[in-house]
Amino acid sequence: MGPLLLSAFFGTFVALLLVNLCQKLLDPVRAAILYALEPVWATLLAISYGMVTANGWLLLGGGALLLGNLIAELAPRRDSA
Repeated sequence: MGPLLLSAFFGTFVALLLVNLCQKLLDPVRAAILYALEPVWATLLAISYGMVTANGWLLLGGGALLLGNLIAELAPRRDSA
């Protein structure tokens, strides 16, 4: 139990520390895209470890997430006057 807790703590601590330090270097839209892609990476990792099987629903959900982020990033900007 000790190694698991230490790994979880330090893994989470280091990841959040890097995110907080590097977030100021990105504009808000790009930071939001990076945050939104976290479930995609988690899913790919789960598939690679055999925890989940890739099926149509998984691909549809991941595709919808990716498409929404691309639309948010590539859509023309409106002035908020």
